[in-house]
Amino acid sequence: MAALDSLLGNETLKESLSAALAAGRLSHSILLCGEAGTGAGFAARCLAADYLYPNGGASAAQVLAGQSPEYLLLAGRVNGEEEQYGFYAACLAAAQGRPVTICTFDVAPDKTGTEFPREEEANPAMGLCGVRYCLAHPDFFETQLRALLRAGAERGNIRLMLPMVTGVQELRAARTMLEQEKQALSARGVAFDGAISLGVMIETPAAAVIADLLAKEADFFSIGTNDLVQYILAADRGNADIAELYAPCHPAVLRSIRDVIAAGRAADVPVCMCGEAAADPCLIPLWMAFGLDSFSAGPSALPEVRRTVSRWTEEEALCTAKEALACPDADAVRALLAARRR
Repeated sequence: MAALDSLLGNETLKESLSAALAAGRLSHSILLCGEAGTGAGFAARCLAADYLYPNGGASAAQVLAGQSPEYLLLAGRVNGEEEQYGFYAACLAAAQGRPVTICTFDVAPDKTGTEFPREEEANPAMGLCGVRYCLAHPDFFETQLRALLRAGAERGNIRLMLPMVTGVQELRAARTMLEQEKQALSARGVAFDGAISLGVMIETPAAAVIADLLAKEADFFSIGTNDLVQYILAADRGNADIAELYAPCHPAVLRSIRDVIAAGRAADVPVCMCGEAAADPCLIPLWMAFGLDSFSAGPSALPEVRRTVSRWTEEEALCTAKEALACPDADAVRALLAARRR
């Protein structure tokens, strides 16, 4: 924390980051390395990539091969360009050259405070949120893009990710705005990262269905299982009355994730995964079999994640995935995976 403290001059940002680091809400990215033919199982190690969401809370913890903070979240404020730039630059410096993936502001009612201007909506979760909000408020979005581009100038270890994408047109519009801000900074003689990658969060059914089209234009995918599951199954994960319907192992969810990963691999687009289902020990062999490149795990889950990954061979994972995909419902999948759990 001392390194960040010296880099962040703004007291509010330092307080926000300190609180986030103390909260203990951190995930780590686990890279899956298949050892085909060895029978020795899959290797799991820390993927040198961090994720920064400008809307929430985080911490740091030891992960397999190193200390790598994945989620550093800013506490739901609308910050000016200089304030954002200082925060992002500090986080990039703290990453010591490791790539950092920063999600554009995911402006949603459950993630932001009153400082975000928005009209009252009957169904805000399906309304002006995620990348939609950013595109509808270009001045707001352009400020963040400039801050990100400037922050990446010195180290070039930054990737940009768009949330709540439903179509190629949103990715194209965001990329156009990104290129415009590059040109504007260049005209002013301001240094920026000209090679910044632009990826997509796959968290809507629409994005999952057209993953092959998005893969032609995105630099990487991140499957957001929390929202993807609830939107595919039309089951609010926060509604206790229908909790049993929120099932990440539902065949519709598994097939969607399989197809997204296949689309990414076909286009040579890296695919990672975050959310509660990402590091579920019962589901990990399926992600391995589908060809997922990496997934997130919280600090408390790391020991079990490491054990789970090391106990599966590629052949065993593929066999289990084939059986799971043939199951008629979530209960059947759940029973199969429970019986195979190691």
